[in-house]
Amino acid sequence: MVKEPNESYGLNDLLYKDEVYSIISCCFEVHKILGKGFLEAVYSDFIVFDKIRIEVKAQQNIIDKNLKQTINYLAASKMKLGLIVNFGEESLKFKRVIL
Repeated sequence: MVKEPNESYGLNDLLYKDEVYSIISCCFEVHKILGKGFLEAVYSDFIVFDKIRIEVKAQQNIIDKNLKQTINYLAASKMKLGLIVNFGEESLKFKRVIL
């Protein structure tokens, strides 16, 4: 189903909704156990379900550079969805990136 640009999207329209829910639940569990303060190298980037690129950060907040980097990775891999997950904040933050 193709949406017109001015139509709103609901939860049922989210790309890979169930998979993302599982991934983010796991990330929250890791953040609960490890907390913030580790270098980015402690966490790794990975691909889940052969279709979702996870870009892990450990910084003060998610910035435009992270978004551009994830878009480049998605374009190069021909994947549609990336998640930027930031473990560097008090509470876990994430952003969906869709090509």
